[in-house]
Amino acid sequence: MFKRRSSFPVIGLLIIAVMFCVSHLFAGAKPKDVAEKAPFAGSVKFEDRIKNSKRGKPPKVESIAFPHPYARNILAGPTIIPSGKQITRYPDPDKVIWTVIPKTKLHDEYLEKRKEMLPKKHIQALVSWCLRNKLNTCAEYELRSAMFGKSTRSSEYQSFKTQWYQLAKKRYSEYSFALPVKGIWHVFPDKTGHHKLHHGAAFAWDLVITQNKKFCVGKGKRLEDHYCWAKPFYAQADGIVTRAVDKYKDAPAGQSGGYVNCNVLSVDYGGGIKGYYGHLKQGSLKVKVGDRVTRGQELALVGNSGRSVVPHLHFVLLDSGSFAIKGRYCYQVWKKDKWVEVEGEDLDDGMMVRDWDPSMKLFR
Repeated sequence: MFKRRSSFPVIGLLIIAVMFCVSHLFAGAKPKDVAEKAPFAGSVKFEDRIKNSKRGKPPKVESIAFPHPYARNILAGPTIIPSGKQITRYPDPDKVIWTVIPKTKLHDEYLEKRKEMLPKKHIQALVSWCLRNKLNTCAEYELRSAMFGKSTRSSEYQSFKTQWYQLAKKRYSEYSFALPVKGIWHVFPDKTGHHKLHHGAAFAWDLVITQNKKFCVGKGKRLEDHYCWAKPFYAQADGIVTRAVDKYKDAPAGQSGGYVNCNVLSVDYGGGIKGYYGHLKQGSLKVKVGDRVTRGQELALVGNSGRSVVPHLHFVLLDSGSFAIKGRYCYQVWKKDKWVEVEGEDLDDGMMVRDWDPSMKLFR
């Protein structure tokens, strides 16, 4: 007599198969705000970052190109680009083009809406229409254009900026970068939210050095009492210095200088990305405009110039239109009593971080 076989093995195998398929279906899925892996800028030459820019290559399908606000004398506005056609003959296309996306039928309606609404200055109505129709890139472009040249203190600017921020925070830099400092630094929390008041600082970070959870000796009455005072910072990749100012005096500790009295430095890293550094120590620049710099090269010293109460390094990645970009960095973070390597992710308030070169993984 034969015993009836249990159906459990068959059912079990079916369940395992379904679970396997589901797991693979979602294996690559990531939250919308998590950036995909990006090449390390330190391993790509400056010229190659310009040469390999997506904005410099003819699109494979009919697309629509959006210029930077200041480049509208070269490209007047959103422009339809036929497949295979060069977008611009400008030597560095990233200086002209903000982004390029495949064109859809809805973009034709968008361009008609622009012609109708912009002469009447119905900017908010156009932005709202774009958002309703899920044309987020178009909405972001209109907000960028609307903010350009306006006073950051105006209520209109702040309204546009708030909407822009919600869209811009979903974008990340196309490359990951080394930190601009060496050794152990603390990401100083932006408790007042002052960075988010300006499109050029929305994704900026402030770095200080702490010891025993303090960033200064005693009450920090002197600039020299602050651990990060006069410490050097470095180029995050090879690039070209585009702005260099160090003529302004450092404000006394505990006092803020004027917004315009800030010593700053900007380095073009290619590929449409700039590094911007603020509050430099007076007279501390090691480079000048036009200089070619290499990754890890000393640029200047941390100071307290401009609107700064205590010495710290303010830094941010910008696109060619001087709008802040959500950064991707390579570093180590102190977590659960050990240093953890982080590759291609943004920083966060309160982190204790130190410099780390991901290319060194090859030599372990």
